[in-house]
Amino acid sequence: MTNLAKQLLITSLILFVVFFTNVGFGAAKLGEFLGDVPQMLLLLASVCLFVVGILQCEKHSKSLEDAERDQN
Repeated sequence: MTNLAKQLLITSLILFVVFFTNVGFGAAKLGEFLGDVPQMLLLLASVCLFVVGILQCEKHSKSLEDAERDQN
């Protein structure tokens, strides 16, 4: 896994934790700190970063497989 992929996945996790915390506060009637639209945008950003991070992992894995195949 590359540095970029790790950073993307960690950032995605942090954004999702913020989203989940906001939903939890709303469900417990403790008051939400984000409205509907910012909450949606936060989830969208989290999902997009996750997808890009996974694609980076796949790209790195494929390049390692190709390099191994070329050596044999």
